[in-house]
Amino acid sequence: LLSRRQRQMCIRDRIISHQSVYATKFSYDMIYFIVLIFSVYSFSFLYVHGKKSFANYIYASVFCIILWTIVQGGQYNVGTDYFTYLYYFDNPYSLSYFSDKGEWGFYFLIKFCHNIGVTGQGVFVVITLLESVLFFIICIKFDKNNPEIFILLYIVLSSLFHNQMNAVRQSIAVYFVTLSILYLIDKRWKEFVLLIVIAFTFHNSVLLFILLLPSFFLIWKQYKSSTYLLLLILSSVFIFLPVENLVRELTLLLPNYSHYAESEYLAEVPFLGKITKVFLLPIYLYSLVVLKSNFLSTREYRLFVVGIIAYSLKNICLVSSVTNRIGFYFMLLSIFPIYYLLRYLQKTRQTKKVYLVYCILILSYCVKVLLFPKGEYSYNSIYNFIYSL
Repeated sequence: LLSRRQRQMCIRDRIISHQSVYATKFSYDMIYFIVLIFSVYSFSFLYVHGKKSFANYIYASVFCIILWTIVQGGQYNVGTDYFTYLYYFDNPYSLSYFSDKGEWGFYFLIKFCHNIGVTGQGVFVVITLLESVLFFIICIKFDKNNPEIFILLYIVLSSLFHNQMNAVRQSIAVYFVTLSILYLIDKRWKEFVLLIVIAFTFHNSVLLFILLLPSFFLIWKQYKSSTYLLLLILSSVFIFLPVENLVRELTLLLPNYSHYAESEYLAEVPFLGKITKVFLLPIYLYSLVVLKSNFLSTREYRLFVVGIIAYSLKNICLVSSVTNRIGFYFMLLSIFPIYYLLRYLQKTRQTKKVYLVYCILILSYCVKVLLFPKGEYSYNSIYNFIYSL
């Protein structure tokens, strides 16, 4: 039997060990805030408050691309699919899984990586590099006047910055889909079709997004604030309704997803995941009240409305884990209204309201990253294992 002194020492060692693990995990999750601060500051310093030249925009973009590639490309077991993808990245003979599904874009991307000698973890780095470049193409195409706002919303609000470390293939498709919508708004049909086709070759769930497009633009053509207001409210209420059986029945009708109907994957999205989205509803409602078409150009107002609809559809998709994957395609689109709201408040020098919106956004982000970090919001890195060698 252990003496009292020995028992006290064992208890102390366990407490110290637990505190050490918690401190290490907390410091890892702080990386997201470090990335956020440096990314926003790089554009604020070089482009917004410096000389607004294309060269400075490129310098700041390159800095962010390098930073994001180091952090996201160096992830270790973030989310649930890390080791599955690592297996494919290490085994070229297993890539037929993607070609058989018609996801030729992803297949050829990994084949390209293997041909230049990049395998395993290195493929994560290449994919992150591609996604980062696509993001800044979207950023320029959307509005290059206030990139610091767009980047902050991308990291804090859209969830794509985090989810792309798990939903690897689909995240690439999300960038192409978002870019395609920007071309569609400008009525550049060829580019729209081409980008949708490319997106489909990375993840065939793009087909579900295409099926939603008619309803998307049917609502968009209403041009009535009352319609958009009602949509925002009803979609936020809908996600808390018990519709699991309905989702299961609808899933059975989709050939590529019917196997999820009776699996553990078809589960309700956690309450925290829902509440952090609905928590932002007042900001969207306020943007709809404040931003009229006379404050925005015709193109900007179209994108604003697209963002309102995207946020609503993304909320509706939160009813289950399967439909939530469809909601991924609305992630970047849904930040458009908040971008225009913050830009308007800053231009009109409504400082208190600007700070209030930023505080709400950061508070919501803190809940997901620091207080309850799970899945893609809980960071682990390969650099820890390299350091320990």
